[in-house]
Amino acid sequence: MADGFNIKEFFGRFEAVALVTVVTAIVWIIAEGETQHNDTISLNIVFEGTTDLAITPKAPIPIQIEFKCPTNRVDDLRSLATAPVRIPLQPDDSTTERVIDLSETLNQLTAIRDIKVTIVSADPPSARVHVERIKPFQAPVVVESGDVQLTGVPTREPQSVTVHMTQSQRDLIDGDLTVVARLADIPDITSIAKGEEVTRDVPVTLPGNIGVSGASAEPATVSVSFTIDKQQATAVIPSVPIYIRVPVLESGKYLVRPDNNQPLLTDNVELTGPRAIIDQIKKSEIPVFAELRLTSDDLETLAGKPSVTRQLDFDVPAGVVVTPHQVTFSIEKKPVTTTPE
Repeated sequence: MADGFNIKEFFGRFEAVALVTVVTAIVWIIAEGETQHNDTISLNIVFEGTTDLAITPKAPIPIQIEFKCPTNRVDDLRSLATAPVRIPLQPDDSTTERVIDLSETLNQLTAIRDIKVTIVSADPPSARVHVERIKPFQAPVVVESGDVQLTGVPTREPQSVTVHMTQSQRDLIDGDLTVVARLADIPDITSIAKGEEVTRDVPVTLPGNIGVSGASAEPATVSVSFTIDKQQATAVIPSVPIYIRVPVLESGKYLVRPDNNQPLLTDNVELTGPRAIIDQIKKSEIPVFAELRLTSDDLETLAGKPSVTRQLDFDVPAGVVVTPHQVTFSIEKKPVTTTPE
């Protein structure tokens, strides 16, 4: 059909047009994805290094960056910024203070390069970082008994520990380096019986505040063997009676009244002393009472006043200490009675 409709030619032309349209769309999509996007974003950075490095600051540092990247990579950067971006630091014994150019350093990170992001600028532009090697130092262990009375000298194993810290931290400590094992840090120290030889694991305490700045001891605890000789203990008595002590010749002349006519008791009396005595007090085998002691001059001077506060005295065994307590009272002078002649 010379003058007729050539269907084969029609579909051939249609396929060519469709192919050109698809290729154009693909090229447009690729071009759109590769279009550079410029913007700013906030993120946190953290400096880190090998385990033998002490790095300050440790906390994340907030910064603002200006960046450019393909449009289809913006979401990748935003996803990366949801967590702190970690910047590795390498050992350099020539200096401990470093000024890090943030734009340059971030552009070298694999995580940034992989998503085809370029950091144009950073605010602040740099960060100051202290980087120092951690070294091992040997430190003898000193056992401190504190208020715990011991029989003999306690032993410890090992007798020294390795303290891992920087030279700067060591320079802050005057004199010899030692660590302390305190018996007060033993959880059951108050329940250990007198005369009982025991062995306990005791944590070691580093001198000063170097432990706060990242120093550590290895091992962190030592085994201490000791024998309790005498211990201090504490007891709280809910209520203790108060007795009024006045000179015998004045007892019939004055009336001492507690404030608001309350019972002559003082509450929650805390006593500290040798464990054996405190245990007897807890079992009521040793009575405890308080005294309001008034002299003749006190009675004469204070009589008629609406309210007087005085410190109490406690009758307790030697070696027992009582927390201070006060009582408020008033003194009334009794009328003089005469006998008719």
